[in-house]
Amino acid sequence: MSAHYSKCGLNTYYATPYFQAHIPADYPLSLVLQKSRAFRRLPPRLRELSELAKKWARRHYPPTIGVDDKQWYDDDGYELNPNTGQRLTDKEIDAEWDMLESRRGNPMSR
Repeated sequence: MSAHYSKCGLNTYYATPYFQAHIPADYPLSLVLQKSRAFRRLPPRLRELSELAKKWARRHYPPTIGVDDKQWYDDDGYELNPNTGQRLTDKEIDAEWDMLESRRGNPMSR
């Protein structure tokens, strides 16, 4: 099984100028993403910023060939298994993160 999270950092669109302009410089984003592990578990304000950054990106950037966030997230922000289209359970998401963190030797792993 491959890691089921988008290349946009839990669907946050953190790399967009919109997101970067609205997040405090000292905000520990990578730690929050690691702790949350799922878009729906993000703090509400970060989730709201992410949704606004996504709308901004869709207005300002052409669609990227071969990238479809519909294969990673449903309309409610739940993570999907890109192979089956089914929503992932918290247990499945946590197992993916645990596997990824153990490969990296991450001290944040549970």
